Amino acid sequence: MSQWLQTETKKLEEHRLKHTPTSGHIKITLLLFIILEAALFALNKITPNYNTLPLCGIVGIMGLLIILIFAAKSKSMPNKPAFPFAVQCIENLHFSPEELQQFDLEMMAEPLAIIKNNNRSDIPIIITEHYMAYAFLNMGEIDYRIYRLSDISITCYASGKSQSTVNPFDKVFDIDLLNSSYEKIGGLSIDSKKNFMEFNSALEKYAPGIQINVPIKEIKKIRNHLYN
Repeated sequence: MSQWLQTETKKLEEHRLKHTPTSGHIKITLLLFIILEAALFALNKITPNYNTLPLCGIVGIMGLLIILIFAAKSKSMPNKPAFPFAVQCIENLHFSPEELQQFDLEMMAEPLAIIKNNNRSDIPIIITEHYMAYAFLNMGEIDYRIYRLSDISITCYASGKSQSTVNPFDKVFDIDLLNSSYEKIGGLSIDSKKNFMEFNSALEKYAPGIQINVPIKEIKKIRNHLYN
């Protein structure tokens, strides 16, 4: 297994341990809601003109939902697989022992480029000498799509309004990665024009063999010529 992925998995497990509710958390939450319910019942007895019973019902339902969520999270989080997309990508790259060692060395060293994405420094696009790792959120946790730069021959993109910001002028750039046969081998999304330009500059500098931002119409024409 990849040493880099093992290191990332250990970090994720430590993060989960800190943020997973324990039985102690559930018991304390239950006790707090019991105290709150008791206080509302007592208030209802002391002030008969003020009916707190509907509020008791609402608080009780909220407490039950929170406890059920905590209980489900405490059971599911430890058994949830770590980095399923990254694991699948590494398997699909069919590394030889030497290539896996090279991959680990590059991913654990200082990368050639880190492009911030989604306004967060913990989910970047990482470019090394031979690889690109695209970090993204998968069900609230970080995962990676990993590509060998030599497998990428062409990029093309489509842009649209970003859903992650209230600024109407912000755009999201959906990028397709194509091989030399003009087949899509993957993709990524970048959340702003600034980050999109940084990504293009990094590819131009560190992967000059890749044709960047080829128009989609041109790709369709070439595909029609090749496969019809």
